Amino acid sequence: MRHRALAGSLLAITAAGTLACSKPASSAPPEPDVQAALQSLVDSLVAQNKDVPGAALHVEAPRLKLSWTGVAGYSDPKIKAPLAPTATFRMASNTKTYTAAAILRLWEQGKLGLDDPMSKHLPPELVKLVKGGKYAAEQITIRHLLSHSSGLYDWGTDSAYGAKTVVLAHLVP
Repeated sequence: MRHRALAGSLLAITAAGTLACSKPASSAPPEPDVQAALQSLVDSLVAQNKDVPGAALHVEAPRLKLSWTGVAGYSDPKIKAPLAPTATFRMASNTKTYTAAAILRLWEQGKLGLDDPMSKHLPPELVKLVKGGKYAAEQITIRHLLSHSSGLYDWGTDSAYGAKTVVLAHLVP
């Protein structure tokens, strides 16, 4: 049930951001009440969901001359460390959609081919890292990566990776 409330709150925040972005173009900066309303949504999300230690929202609305980031809650609730606007978040599977859209846009622009080997587009040190894991970087294509058929290990499900991610998140200012 909490997850539904959280999803509803996130949907409300997304809708507010969309509504703020859809207003007619204006030469004046956005009114403070828009920013206050967005901050109120972020504050409400954290206040109404005790399982959510902190939340961040960023809205880019160039036509409104709005570039706004709001945060609420804590980065570490045990020590009451406030969440900073520069805090990092693990997006997990959400990242896949954005990555795929960006890659397909590059494909549309003719900047890469879906059947290009990943090694063609990675810096040498990453190719070396992939090969060090006993993977054939020259045979894994962008299409394989996009369709999750590359055979690469899913580090996101590895508990050791998750523990290191948490440690790194606390080290990043």
